[in-house]
Parts: sequence; structure tokens; C-alpha cells
Amino acid sequence: MDNEVIKVVIQGQTNWPLILSALAVLISFIAVFVSIWFNKKSFTLQILNNLFNEYRSVEMFKAIKELHHFYYRECHEKTQEMISNYVKRFWEEETKEDQEKTLHFMRRLVSNYYQTAAMIYFSGVLPKRWWHKIKVTLDVTIITDILNPLETEAVGQCVYTKKEPGSQPDKSKPVKPAQVKLMERFYQELIKLPGDPWK
Repeated sequence: MDNEVIKVVIQGQTNWPLILSALAVLISFIAVFVSIWFNKKSFTLQILNNLFNEYRSVEMFKAIKELHHFYYRECHEKTQEMISNYVKRFWEEETKEDQEKTLHFMRRLVSNYYQTAAMIYFSGVLPKRWWHKIKVTLDVTIITDILNPLETEAVGQCVYTKKEPGSQPDKSKPVKPAQVKLMERFYQELIKLPGDPWK
């Protein structure tokens, strides 16, 4: 009888290291999982923070304001007039020392922002629920009203044409059609998002 009790005690004692080892492995797995979850959450928040901060920057505010003024006030919401006036402004401002104040630079700045936002959207790194909130913040109509017409028709007449006396701009040059299509797809995806984003 005493021998049996001793055997049970010994077996119980010899099993503790195995149990502790298993617990240590389990705790390690939980720690890794929690670490990955926090890193993913932190990564998501960092992307959101960057998107919002850049959009709310003074430089972006001035650029979007200038594009809106150009489209609504100077061109009276007429696409062909906007394209024609943009080309004219491009050549007038081409030799300007402070290029950051030119309409062309501001259009590039805003366009690059929306292209970056579109690439983030289609990469799937941000959950769809966040894009509901982002859509409310971003002025997505600027894509279809201003950016895409300028990218498609006006920029080619400016960037890919050498200005020579009496020369006509080359309208046949394709202007980054992939970027234009990307922004158009991005716009279509955002306007399809249903419901109140803040619920």
C-alpha cells in the first residue's frame, strides 16, 4: 500500500515539469498572437493617421482650395473650359520660380494623394468599415469633376509637349491611364458604401 502511494506521488511529481512546459508553450503562443494583433491594430491606426494628417495639412488644404476655385469660379464647372484654362495656366506658370504655388503642382499633389488612398483601399490593409468614415472626410467628387478630366486630357498637352514658337500641343499622348482608372474605380467603390458610417 505504501509503495503504491509513493509511486503515485512520484508520478505526480514527474508530470509537473511536463505540465509547466506545456503551459509555457501555450503562454508563448498567446503572447505571439496578442503581439501580432496589437501590431496589426497599430499598423492600421498608423495608416489612418497618415491619411487624415496629410489630408488636413495646410499644403493639401491650399491645393484643394485652389483646384476648387479654379473649377467652380474660373471655369464655371465646365470641363472643356477647365482643360483649356489649365493648359494656358501651365505655360504661363512654367518658368515660375516657386513651382509649389503653381496649379500644376497643386493638381499633382492632390492627385498623388488620391492615388495613394486608392492603392491602400485596394490592397485591403484597412477594413471596409474604416472607409465609411474616410469617405465622409474626403472630398471624393474632386476625382470625377477635376482630377480625372485634367489627367486624361490636359496634362498630356502640357507635360509631354515641348513648347516651341508656333507649335501645337500633342494631344495624342496617353497620360497615365492606369492612374486615372485607379482613381475612378476608387471613387466608384466609395460611393457604393451604404449606410451611416458613424453608426
